[in-house]
Amino acid sequence: MSDAVLRILFILLLSVSSLASATTVLVIHGTNPHMPFQRAIDGGLIRYGRGIDFFVEYLDTQRLPNVSDDVWSTYLSAKYELDQFDVVVGMNNSATEFVLNYRDTLFANAGLAVYSATDSFEIDAHDVMLTPDFQMAVVRNLAFARAHQPNLKKVVVIGEDTAFTNLVKDELEKNLQQSQITFEYWQDYSLANSIDQVANLAADTAIFYTAVFTEPSGRSVIPRHYIEQVAANTVTPIYVFLLKFHWGWSGRR
Repeated sequence: MSDAVLRILFILLLSVSSLASATTVLVIHGTNPHMPFQRAIDGGLIRYGRGIDFFVEYLDTQRLPNVSDDVWSTYLSAKYELDQFDVVVGMNNSATEFVLNYRDTLFANAGLAVYSATDSFEIDAHDVMLTPDFQMAVVRNLAFARAHQPNLKKVVVIGEDTAFTNLVKDELEKNLQQSQITFEYWQDYSLANSIDQVANLAADTAIFYTAVFTEPSGRSVIPRHYIEQVAANTVTPIYVFLLKFHWGWSGRR
């Protein structure tokens, strides 16, 4: 997540009326604390929110899928029984859904600000939602690829079957309709298949990587390690959307 996005997020947070005099803010993430972009978010909020006491929790839904929201609700209720938050921030889809579902029981007197990448949620008029412009990100990434690969003939999307991947696919297909560039999405995004397939791609192809957390077999992978191994087996440039990987990753075979 860029510094500019963090600035925008905090400006939107300031528009929550209860943050004008806020001293305590609870930030709830749906992912785990070890991902670089999560540390960037937390650091950015603290940097732009000087004078505010931030508390941070991680639902870690990818690694802990069997921990129900009711369990998290009981845990947070006990942990913060004596605390009162001015604002609660849900920092992705699962965190936002949790905050909205348990707002009345856990955060009844707090303002709400949420960051949702791909889903739309109904929120109160005095609350704030920030949705990143991923359509623009796709357009800019495609322009970046075409500028660096003037002879680009094919775009391949590698990524787990998620709402974000589907958004990227739809936007790419729309932007490539009037061009001679072909488009592919590999339904089998297992690491072994991706390594095998990219070895046969030419340099006039661009790979757009969204992310893979879980292979079709159910095996968990680290998204960065996944794409590092793919990149080591291809001459094809790889483009990514999230700063946790790197912008414009080149194949290194």
